[in-house]
Amino acid sequence: MRRVLTIDPGIRSTGYAYWYDLSDTVPPMDSGIWRQKADIDWKKAVEGQWFEFRLFLNYRLIDLVVFETPSVWQSAKSHASAVKGDLFKMSHMLGGFHYMCAMWEIDIKLITPRDWKGQLPKRVVEARLMKQYGVKFRDHECDAVGIGSWLYRENAE
Repeated sequence: MRRVLTIDPGIRSTGYAYWYDLSDTVPPMDSGIWRQKADIDWKKAVEGQWFEFRLFLNYRLIDLVVFETPSVWQSAKSHASAVKGDLFKMSHMLGGFHYMCAMWEIDIKLITPRDWKGQLPKRVVEARLMKQYGVKFRDHECDAVGIGSWLYRENAE
């Protein structure tokens, strides 16, 4: 599988990892976090994320984008997020990402956190990726890289 972009979306911080050749030994060609200011309205933050995503699509050849999608877990934090409307805001943002992929004729795959990491704590995921790639990734960036690592294993089997 070539030219894959894996995304851990967030309204304020979206992690991404770009893989020219998906690998379980070579880190992504490019990875990072698109950040939006905390003091702007959520809709402006979403527009900022869309802008960053569009710029990325303009300058990279991409065959597939894999997005982590929101899901409601059986936890107080997850239910509070749903009640506050955060999941709907995230779904709104993902809809814009999906639309752009359709315009560029890029395939997409949607996965949940449970799909790619099960119930592993973030510390365990970070340690595994550090051991696997020899690189320390930042918060959302780490999840985007973890999604790529999972995708490689899924397709290798």
